[in-house]
Amino acid sequence: MRQALHIFRKDVRHMTPELAMYGGLLIAFTVVTPLLWPGSGSHSEMLSMFATLLMVLLVVSWLVLVTRLVHEESLVGDRQFWVTRPYRWTSLLGAKLLFVALCIVAPFAIVEISLVLRAGLELWPALPGLLLNLMYFVLVVLLPFTLLATMTGMISRTFLALTILVVGWAGIFALVDNFTTPRMMPPFIFETFSIVVAGLLASLLIYQYAMRHTQRT
Repeated sequence: MRQALHIFRKDVRHMTPELAMYGGLLIAFTVVTPLLWPGSGSHSEMLSMFATLLMVLLVVSWLVLVTRLVHEESLVGDRQFWVTRPYRWTSLLGAKLLFVALCIVAPFAIVEISLVLRAGLELWPALPGLLLNLMYFVLVVLLPFTLLATMTGMISRTFLALTILVVGWAGIFALVDNFTTPRMMPPFIFETFSIVVAGLLASLLIYQYAMRHTQRT
């Protein structure tokens, strides 16, 4: 535990500029989003374009943060400085997960809660929906980003791998949608698919940190 906290503090120090920019994007998103709600009286095409740009920048910031975080102790190759140190892979993985939880997921959760309160809604009834959104955020965005970062040595390769992955998934879903109808889909197929894929990705992430066998992963 002590070693994981040491790595976590080191990551926070090294990534302070990226975290500051991420915080700025979240603040801007919190300010702009209510202006687009019906009845706000300030909706405009330029504001919509700016909000879309903010969302794109947020996604990019998630990828950059996760990639920089993992590449602090890159798992690709065998000449990294940390390999010669007494780093346990469990401590290393724990530190990275702690960083993701406290520095990426928690601020995003605070933004979602603030928007719910800003809309005048009760927090407790909205809590299940917020937790579901956070779960999808972790499973659909952060978990694949983290796994891709563990299998690449440079951020440019991570972006390239992500592009190929997105295009591949889009093609698969397009084919499935073209040859099936809603009546052909079994019940709870999306939930089952999400659980299976999330379990597979989490297992691969643990395996990569434990074995550092990139080709096999």
